[in-house]
Amino acid sequence: MQLLEPLTADVGAVRRALERVSPRGSTALVDAVYSALRLRAPGERRTAIVVFSDGIDNLSWLPAADVVEAAGRSNATVYGVAVRAKGDPKVPFLGDVVGATGGRLFQASSERDLRARFLDVLGDIRTRYVLSFSPGPGTAGWHALEVKLRRGRKGDVLARPGYWRGAP
Repeated sequence: MQLLEPLTADVGAVRRALERVSPRGSTALVDAVYSALRLRAPGERRTAIVVFSDGIDNLSWLPAADVVEAAGRSNATVYGVAVRAKGDPKVPFLGDVVGATGGRLFQASSERDLRARFLDVLGDIRTRYVLSFSPGPGTAGWHALEVKLRRGRKGDVLARPGYWRGAP
């Protein structure tokens, strides 16, 4: 795994780094997602991480369940763009990490669909509402949450399944 460009607002630098990327060889998808979680700027500001992958991981060292848990504890929202032909098996890790962060998984049937799916991700980010609450005193650990629309209203709710509270 190689970091071609550190976090930057320089769009030109990002474009040049993307031009150097070529899809080949082995993939450490789980390790790459964990690296993205760790590279994000510290603080309370929410971060979006977009992962383009066929979902196949044949090189990671980290256990997928540990990275899904780390993602759920982070302040990041992970979006996945799974490149797979119709009828290919699901992409369980990518679906799990997206679900743990309240993100969304998009499907691309070929590399030609990547631009359109990236625009879908941007559209989702731009139209997202953020609800927050401050829980009262409680015990450390995992606390499940459920977000629903009232009185049979229709719509999609994407939300984290809960939150972690540290020890007091």
